[in-house]
Amino acid sequence: RGGTSVVLVIDEINRAEPSRVFGELLTLLEVDKRQGMPEEKRIWLPYSKELFTVPRDVSIIGTMNTVDRSLTALDFAMRRRFEFEYVGPETSLVSQNYGGVDVKALLDRLNSRIRMLLGAGHEFGHSYLMSSKLDALAQSRAWDALPDAPLRSLARVFRTALIPTLAEYFHDDWKKIRAVAGEVRSNAELISLFSSVAADPTFVERLSEEYELAESQAPFYADWWEPDSGTWDADKFRRFCIALAAGK
Repeated sequence: RGGTSVVLVIDEINRAEPSRVFGELLTLLEVDKRQGMPEEKRIWLPYSKELFTVPRDVSIIGTMNTVDRSLTALDFAMRRRFEFEYVGPETSLVSQNYGGVDVKALLDRLNSRIRMLLGAGHEFGHSYLMSSKLDALAQSRAWDALPDAPLRSLARVFRTALIPTLAEYFHDDWKKIRAVAGEVRSNAELISLFSSVAADPTFVERLSEEYELAESQAPFYADWWEPDSGTWDADKFRRFCIALAAGK
């Protein structure tokens, strides 16, 4: 062993019921009950029938997603044996010039708005928008040889990760989603990621009740920012991202 420390990382530790998974080992995790400590505890392992204690040089790190309320909450027995540290997004790992867009400022703006509405702990992680991940996405979609590949990757992340996550956060309240990341003003132009329902006043007049139009519920994405389509508009999407990062 020679003074070597061991780190055990348990990802998403709250996906199970930790107190039941650890069982009697839970008590042994406490620093003062480890091997060689004044209050050292030992237990008999149920299968090997051997005495076991936790060495002092073992560190246990458990990660958990506090946003996902469907996961099992940690009970008090676990909480008093662990120190809890909030780990937020590291926007310094995101590029300030990727395809002509300050992606760091874009991520900061989105997370600032999310914190205002939902509080800390709901922010987008930096991994969504790291250059290496966006480059890998461009390569997987065979865009890497195209001059606008960075913008296509950004658009893809918006369509498949960021907007759907906002829809979950806000329970399909599309007015809030539009406000956070769906519409901007670039100079005098209003740029929206969503297409509007075609006006049909004659049809609306025939309805016997007052109906809410679909665009306020789950609107369609506009075609102009579909990176695989012939209607893809790279310049417009760049202007959208720049305006969003600036809070326009």
